[in-house]
Amino acid sequence: MQEKIYLTIEGMHCESCEKIIGIELAGVPGIKNSSIHAQSGTAEIEADATVPDEAIINAITAAGYRAAVVRRDPVTAAQETTALPASIEQKTVSPSAPLRIRLQSIRSGEGTIDLQGNPRFSGTVTERQYGEFEIPEGRKDMQTVVNDMIGSAKLKNLFGIFSSAPVLTAVSSGGSAASLPVEESAASSEEAKRKEEHIQLSLFGMHCASCAGLIERGLKKVPGVLSANVNFAAEKARVVFDTSRTDQEALIGAVEKAGYRASIATAGNSDAEREQRERGMKEYWKKFWWGFGLSVPMLYFMLLDFFPFLPARAALLPYIGIVSLVLTTPVQFIMGAGFYKGMWS
Repeated sequence: MQEKIYLTIEGMHCESCEKIIGIELAGVPGIKNSSIHAQSGTAEIEADATVPDEAIINAITAAGYRAAVVRRDPVTAAQETTALPASIEQKTVSPSAPLRIRLQSIRSGEGTIDLQGNPRFSGTVTERQYGEFEIPEGRKDMQTVVNDMIGSAKLKNLFGIFSSAPVLTAVSSGGSAASLPVEESAASSEEAKRKEEHIQLSLFGMHCASCAGLIERGLKKVPGVLSANVNFAAEKARVVFDTSRTDQEALIGAVEKAGYRASIATAGNSDAEREQRERGMKEYWKKFWWGFGLSVPMLYFMLLDFFPFLPARAALLPYIGIVSLVLTTPVQFIMGAGFYKGMWS
């Protein structure tokens, strides 16, 4: 049985927040799809009734947000599969021909598709089944077998097997099971060897969306990174990588190479992250006031060209060049060092 779970989420700012939460929720076993709304701060999730509230809230907390479950409602069959009666045709062929059975199952859907967030189909699915039997002329024994098959549950079992290729086991209404052989390809074998890991990084030192873009591009260049998503507003990065090709230290190194700082984000270190951000903000304010103080004389030098009556004009004009060099050097290469690091990376 499935349920529709309604939540309120605090801390979302933009579509990137929606994507990060959606990716975290997709990793929770039993969750079928989710719809996240940053503007309203709400979310709707369709999941198995066995999925606990704690698993959902922990996933959202791991993404860097706060959530609360409002209610859970049972899901009525919004997507119902209707199997129409099978259309059976019997043909008589040459006596020397073998008995041939051709089964076909066609599924068609009618409804609406939601392409926002995780794609979701809501509507009805109709399954049309068609069977064709070629019976050799004069073979009454084969005719009896075919008639017995059509009149029993055996034909339904066959349709269940041949119309559901991804399903490894088909179970009949009587409880018997038929297993299908599985042929493992080289691609699936390689996929099995690959171990994916999801990691969330707390980022420090970003100033704008361009900083987030620099970090995201730097993370994607690391061999073994399958996907990277940086949220500037939340100062978080979510990375999916192949543990056989890279590790957490390499990801943190890629962020530092881009001119920023990063650490592993966990649900328990939110207070430490907040304190570190506060220290970072104080550092930025300190740089701002130092830069402002060193830039005020430059503004005064500019005004000397337009207002000759300003005091000390004659005394300052011979030394404006050297004084400007002394004042602007720390602004460019100390206060603005982070910008040059980002450009170089």
